[in-house]
This record gives sequence, C-alpha cells and structure tokens, in this order.
Amino acid sequence: MKFSLAWIREFVEVSVSPVDLARRLTSAGLPVETISGGPEGDTIIDIEVFSNRPDCMNVYGVAREIAAATGHALCPYPAGVAETAGSPAASKLATVRIEDADLCGRYSARVMQGVRIGPSPEWLARRLASVGLRCVNNVVDVTNYLLWEFGHPLHAFDLDTLAGRQIRVRRARRAESITTLDGVARTLTPDTLVIADAERPVAIAGVMGGTATMVSERTTGLLIESAWFDPVSVRRTAKRLPLSTDASYRFERGADIEATVVALNRAAELIQQVAGGSICPGVLEARPAPPASRRLHLRAARVSRLVGLPVDPGEIERALVALQFAVARREEGLEVEVPSHRQDIEHEVDLIEEVARHIGYENVPERLPQIAGTGGINRAGHRREPAIRRALSAAGYSEAMTSSFSSPGDDWGLRQRLDPHEPAIVPISLANPIAAGQEILRTTLLAGLLASVAHNLNHGTRDVRLYEIGRTFRRGQAAPPPHEDRKHPPAGPVEEIVTLGIVTTGNARPPHWLEPRREATFHDLKGLLESIFAEIGACAGVEPLGGSEALDTSRAALLLASGTRDGETRRVGRLGALTQAWRERLDIRQEVLVAEVNLTEVFAMTLPPVAFRPLPRFPAVSRDLSLIVGKDQPYGGMERSIRDAAPDRIASVSVFDRYPGERLPAGTVGLSVNIVYQHPERTLSTQEVAELQEKILEKLEAGFGAKLRD
Repeated sequence: MKFSLAWIREFVEVSVSPVDLARRLTSAGLPVETISGGPEGDTIIDIEVFSNRPDCMNVYGVAREIAAATGHALCPYPAGVAETAGSPAASKLATVRIEDADLCGRYSARVMQGVRIGPSPEWLARRLASVGLRCVNNVVDVTNYLLWEFGHPLHAFDLDTLAGRQIRVRRARRAESITTLDGVARTLTPDTLVIADAERPVAIAGVMGGTATMVSERTTGLLIESAWFDPVSVRRTAKRLPLSTDASYRFERGADIEATVVALNRAAELIQQVAGGSICPGVLEARPAPPASRRLHLRAARVSRLVGLPVDPGEIERALVALQFAVARREEGLEVEVPSHRQDIEHEVDLIEEVARHIGYENVPERLPQIAGTGGINRAGHRREPAIRRALSAAGYSEAMTSSFSSPGDDWGLRQRLDPHEPAIVPISLANPIAAGQEILRTTLLAGLLASVAHNLNHGTRDVRLYEIGRTFRRGQAAPPPHEDRKHPPAGPVEEIVTLGIVTTGNARPPHWLEPRREATFHDLKGLLESIFAEIGACAGVEPLGGSEALDTSRAALLLASGTRDGETRRVGRLGALTQAWRERLDIRQEVLVAEVNLTEVFAMTLPPVAFRPLPRFPAVSRDLSLIVGKDQPYGGMERSIRDAAPDRIASVSVFDRYPGERLPAGTVGLSVNIVYQHPERTLSTQEVAELQEKILEKLEAGFGAKLRD
C-alpha cells in the first residue's frame, strides 16, 4: 500500500530521512518495499501491510507505528464536529434499524442538508492521487479520503432517494436485485446482507452501494453511513458476486467497531468544508450489544524469555502505551487492555511480539534459545551415521525409508534363513495391526528394501541401488514363534537395533560410453562395505557363511568389523547374493545382492577417532605375487596374513586377477595379488622389499598351502 509522507506528517513528526524511516518501519514489522517521489516534492512509501494488520491500512495507523518507533508524540485524531444550530435533529429526518444483528454489530449515521455537489478542491484531489485514486465529486471523495486516512469505510446516500427515509440492515430476500455503482445488475441470495430502505436494497453491506441512491449533481441531503459488518459475511459476499472493493478488503479483515462515530464526525466536518451544508444534530445509531473489553495478563519474565534478552518492565509498559494499549501494573505482572483497532491481539504471546517490534528485531541477539528437552540424540555412534550416508551417496546409492511394520512371512521368514549362526529371535507382534501384512515390527531391513527393488523392476527400472539406516526390533530371549493370539505376545525385553541395509541389482556402475556394461558382483558389495567402514574408522573383513537358505553360499559371507584400538573383532552382519528361490518368491527376475550390518554392534566397539593423515613423503614400491591356491580357499584370511607380515610397511593389498585355467592342478585357481610397500619415515631399499616378499610367501605357503606360479 502506498502512503504519502506529507499526509503522515499531519499526525506525527518525522525527523529522520525516508530511508531511515523505511528501515525503522521494516524492523518494526511493516516492510517498506519502495520509496518514490510524489507530487510537489512529496515522498511516497510503499508498505507491505500484512492481512492481519487492518489497523495499518491507513495513514493514521502508519503514523501510530512511526510514533511508537521514533518516540515522537502522535496527534489525536480529529473527532469533534460542529453541529449546525437550528437544524432539525437527525432522528426527525431518518431512521436506522438492524434486523440481522448476527451480521451487523453497529450501524451509525449522520444527516446533512443543503450540500452542494461539485468538484473537489485541489488539496483533496492531490491527496487521493498520491494513493492512486481518481476524483468523483466532493462528497464521494471525502468518503474515500476517510478510508485512506482513518481506515474505516464510509458510504454516502442521497437522503431524498431513500424510500421512507429509512435504513434497514437485513438479509436479502429471494430474487431481490440491485444495480451497483459499477453499473452491473446483480441478483442477491438470502445469505447476502444488504442496506435497504423501506422498499428495496440500496447497497450491498460492506461491499458497494447502488445507483438508485447514489450521490449526484442533484443531491442536497445526505445520509452518511459508518458501520461494522461481520468479516466472514462480507468476504463470502464479495467472493460470490464476485466484487472486491477497498471497503470490502478492510471489512473482510476486521474493522474497528469503536471507530464508526469518530470516522462519521470527521467525514461530516470535511464534507461541510468542501461542499457546505449543515450538520444535523445527533447520530443515528443502532447497536445490539457492545463487545466486552479484552484484557490480557502479561508477565515480564516471559517477555525476556521469549524475546531472548532482558527487557525492563518499564520498557514493556512504554512500548505498549506508545501503541495505544492501556496498561496497569499488578503484583504478578501487567494487566493490558487491548484497543479496539487491534483485532490481531488475542494472547499473551501477541503482546510479547508487540514489545519485540518496539525494541526492534535487529536488536535481538542472534543466538539459539535455551529449549528444555532431552538434550538431543544420545546414541552411540550417531555422529558416524552421516559419514556412512556420504559414502553410500558417493557410490551412487539412494536412501530409502521403509515401514517399521512388516509381515511375518516376508520379514521373519527371511530373517530366519539369512544366517544359520544367528541366535533364534522372537519378533514383536502388534496387538492392533493397521493393515494386513503389517502384523509385526520388522526384524530386518532387507524385506522392505527387496520389496522396493521389486517395485522398481516392475516399473522398468533395471538398475537399483538402495540403502536404509533404521531400527529393527526383536525380543531379547530365544523363544518359539509367536502364538496366533497377538494380544498376548511372549514375555521378554524388547531390543531396538540400529541397522544398515543395502540392496543392489543391475549394472555395477551407471552406463558410460568409455566403460563396458558390467553386472554388480559380490566383490563390488564387499568393496563398498570396506569403504563404508573406513569412513568410520574401522576395517571390514569377511569369513565364510555356510548353511544360509536365503543367500547363495558360494557368494555369501559373514561381515567382520576390526581395526579398533584394542584389536577387537566382531561379527556384525552378512552379505551375499539372494538365492533364485527367494528371488522368485519376491517377484524379482534378476540377480540381487544384499547386505545387512548391525550398526549398534559396530558403534559399541572402541572405534578410533576419524582423523586425516598427511600425504606420504617417501616413494612406494609395487610388487606382484602370482599364486596357486585351493579353489575353496577364502581370500580374506590370506590378505590378513599378508598385512600382518609388516603392518607398518604395507600400504595396500589387492587382487587383480583370478585364473581358473585348465593347466593348473585340479581343485586350484591362480590368484594374482598386488602389494604396495611404503614406509612413513624413509625410503625402502630393494633388498628390504625382497625380504618382505619372501617372508609373505612363506606365511602363505605355511598357512594356506599357496605356491608361487611358474
């Protein structure tokens, strides 16, 4: 909304520049969008007035805010009126009656006689032009002027055209119609509130007047309306017609019910000034029941707590008084009477916001408030979970969130068949499952993730890489499967386990023209787990997993976590390829690799802090070993044996070839291993590397029957 600074200065001194004024208003919750020049050196400020602040949709309301923000005095609004002596009383010339009090809380009116309709004086036309309004005639222009100066909509009727000189505020009757001032004939509905005379509707309440009683060049007598209409009723009517006006915009947001007579008196004075005539004594008024005053209790301690800095009670009182609140001190705090123009103030926190606005939001320190609570997450390892998510995201995996409720057949059935070495567990049955297939709390994340894989495959997505970090649930003691009566589950403590689930199917990497397409393998999944563990300061290892009904035993392993300060090693999960029988059961028609890690177990270990290491200063030496080993010999144990030979001088160990050729002895394969030697403090000699190679070969031959290939 645009406001003239010269107009504002009639009610409050503005001693700062327009830029400083804009800054103060913005910090007080009235954002100034633009500052521009106006006619005759005036300044126009464009303020974004929020819909809950109809009190600021006028010049006097903005002046009130400026007075509170700058400490200057606010001039009282002109409310006096000089009634013409000897004129007939208004009550002898017209009558006012409210028939539907639920939609009209107050209707005030004044009568004037002997007015002369004509063009408005230059000062009035200039003021209206500053807010983008065109002139109509001197009487209508005054009502528009009051709307922008004081914020209360008014309407002037030609008194002589009112049938019976009556005003009746009622609902429209069926099939009644009215031609509004925009020249449109409108059919009214029974829920529309109208202003009627003795015969017909003459205005749509709160929206627009009608042409039958409009002020024209022939008008000499006026009835000036100033009323309060129900905001919901006005909005409903304006939307239905549809017809939106400056008056309806303000009535919809809540007009000041105590301002009707003040606005009426000011309008009568200005009309007499620009159009002459006499102001008949007395105000015609109908008011069913005045609303009760609103009083709120305000605690100074709570003001300081919510604002975030200590606020003196005297400062609180000064802030509210400057905004025209009535304040009385009590032993337990302040008793505040809310002025009628502040419809948005309903609770104590609303008063606290007013104090904060007066102080200035820019003066509130930028610090987090003290909030009572549990103190945040207090779970072992929760700070390492973001590192796991980063590693998986970097590898092209998407995080999934599956339901904590599952079906016994899919979830518990899979959980029992993943690892025969896992102790028997008991799922937790729900007394009132929300749907079929969600009768227990999940014991594994893989059931939900595999269902997501099947969903993606059935919708044409062949390459799927998903992970989830969530909780699985079980009872802490071995027991037979749950009884069919779910209302009496087996006794025992409930365990919640933070678990990582991973599923992958399709290509190992996103397609690229430089690389051939390759299906994901067990070794891809193993390498992913190794990189994840490295991110949290642990080492991943594997050992054979036999007897699993859900995983292909030739491509399955138990997952080990090690590399902690005390050399501790634990079994923390399993990984492998899902068997064809389980793939068919889950409607998955291509190979799927899965892994599940007990993060609660991992985080319970004494993991070293994750720290950066400097880049090596001395050169590395790379050597290869081509070995013949048993076909069923696990490589994991061989790698540990290699590293144990010289942990301070071996930087990396990796397999780069596996050859199951016919020229090798039966039951063996060729394995080519690359070893990188590097010392952190000096350069290794050729002789030292050769001795280490020989030592490693001896350990592999003694421990695993490995022999050097010719």
